[in-house]
Amino acid sequence: MRYVAGVIGYRNHSSKIVNILKNHNKIKKIIVFCYKKKIIKKLILENKNNKIFYTSIFSNLKVSDFNFITSPSKTHLKYIKQLLIYKKNIFCEKPGFYNLKEYKFLKNLRKNNKRKIYFNYNLIHSKLYDLLKNELKKPNVKIINTSIYSTIGIAYLKKFKNNWRFNSKNILDRITGNLGVHHLNFSLNLNGDLDNFNISESCVARKNKIDTANIHARFKNDCTANIFLSYSAPATDRYEYYFSNNIIIYENSKIYKISPRNFFDRNGLFARPPRKLIYVFKKNIGDDSISSSVDYFISKSINGKNFSTNNFENALKAGKVFLSIN
Repeated sequence: MRYVAGVIGYRNHSSKIVNILKNHNKIKKIIVFCYKKKIIKKLILENKNNKIFYTSIFSNLKVSDFNFITSPSKTHLKYIKQLLIYKKNIFCEKPGFYNLKEYKFLKNLRKNNKRKIYFNYNLIHSKLYDLLKNELKKPNVKIINTSIYSTIGIAYLKKFKNNWRFNSKNILDRITGNLGVHHLNFSLNLNGDLDNFNISESCVARKNKIDTANIHARFKNDCTANIFLSYSAPATDRYEYYFSNNIIIYENSKIYKISPRNFFDRNGLFARPPRKLIYVFKKNIGDDSISSSVDYFISKSINGKNFSTNNFENALKAGKVFLSIN
């Protein structure tokens, strides 16, 4: 049996989701909604795929078997409210809410409605996350520190001068929350509850335009996390995870393991252990995990299952932390 998927949104990330869906063997039709009639007319004229149907009429989503919210962050809760009426599963891009008032609305939802909503923190559906969780299952192994470096120099490009990423007063739009919330959610799922949290923000490329953030978190399991994010540095994605028995590193779409802990040179002195390649992503951790996350959502939905409230609660925790210090 094949299914109908509804998608709210049409740009950037929305197009990634639509591309995944149109190649998915369980999807027979995709209904893409945008309230702007001019844009829909243009999309209809450009559309060459008979699997995709564009509409500016929201009620057309009622026939979908499940729906995806990929519109701007400030619209997420509005569409969650509208879609819950249809009693279908909802895939919602992070964060799901835009201020503390919206957070409180979601926090107070009935449990059965919470379990219909899946927030797409896709990194927890990556091979990296699986490897880290498996490390923690080993006896007497503890995670000590996480160091994240995620940078790309778009702040110096003229076309980004007045981009929303730099002009919004909402921390969930700025690099701090927009990227940081992904890594914090990942750490919450890996480590459990926060003990303390603080951030510092900088304007590197342009005056009064925040483009760099340094986040420090400590968890109740005693693990610390340092998350460095910048739109003003050369592109890199390097994630380091220090365990009591080894180090696991993600870099350039590859995962390495550095071990064993007790490694000695010829003189019997401690030396850096060998680094071994253990996994290579097809594209990169982001693209691969988005596909896995969509697969997970579809599989649950077509089998008539709802989602763990753990996904819902950790999504709320991650966003609230940033809003609380905005």
